[in-house]
Amino acid sequence: MAGYRPADWHVLDLDKDPTPGDPDRVRQLARTLHDFADDVSDALRLIKGMAQENETLEWAGKTAEVFQDEFSDVPKNLKKLKKSYDLCGDALVDYWPTLERAQALVPRGSGVLRALYGTTSNLRGVRIRSVNLNWRGPTVRLRIDLPSFPVSAPPEWIDAGMDTMQCQFEFLAVENISLTAWDPPAVGDVEMTPVGTERRMWVAVHGLGIALRFECSESVGVSHVSAFKIGPGGSDNGPHLFVSRLDA
Repeated sequence: MAGYRPADWHVLDLDKDPTPGDPDRVRQLARTLHDFADDVSDALRLIKGMAQENETLEWAGKTAEVFQDEFSDVPKNLKKLKKSYDLCGDALVDYWPTLERAQALVPRGSGVLRALYGTTSNLRGVRIRSVNLNWRGPTVRLRIDLPSFPVSAPPEWIDAGMDTMQCQFEFLAVENISLTAWDPPAVGDVEMTPVGTERRMWVAVHGLGIALRFECSESVGVSHVSAFKIGPGGSDNGPHLFVSRLDA
């Protein structure tokens, strides 16, 4: 069965789910199409065998002529039918893992964001506070301010006058990193795109003051989710209220 799919996509500036569908149903349909293609292949084999039988070769008369007229194109048509169903089944076999991976590109720990926003928050137009590179992993950690404050924020956040959400994204097994622009304060988009067949992806962070690109594992962590009141010039030096006490 397909996993949970959010319905409130306006948070991501989208009208609907960008990766709709059920990978399990697509996989089952691919199997059904291939099974049908096998059945057509069996029928084609029987017809070819029947056409080579002595009784058929020696058949003569009006009935034989009608049979030949009606069924002369059957082998050719069955070949086309088998090829069509095989091609369609092959396409779905290639598609369902890609769909499953695309739908799985939801960071670990993003349940906190989903609880606050109704889905994983928008990663367009985010303020990138810092970029941390660590040889362990290797790892890239981005500290970012989300572009909107959740409507369903806890009462204590509202009472404290908090107006901005911040969190950290941690990307693991990083390779092929390229940082060609870093001029904070930086504001840009974070885009994640599956690549290859080893459950990896490209991450691109681009916008005003930043141009960062790297390849990494699809496993992404979200931590240090907090709320704060943004200061003069966009500073975050004031107190933060963290979702998890372990992050405080």
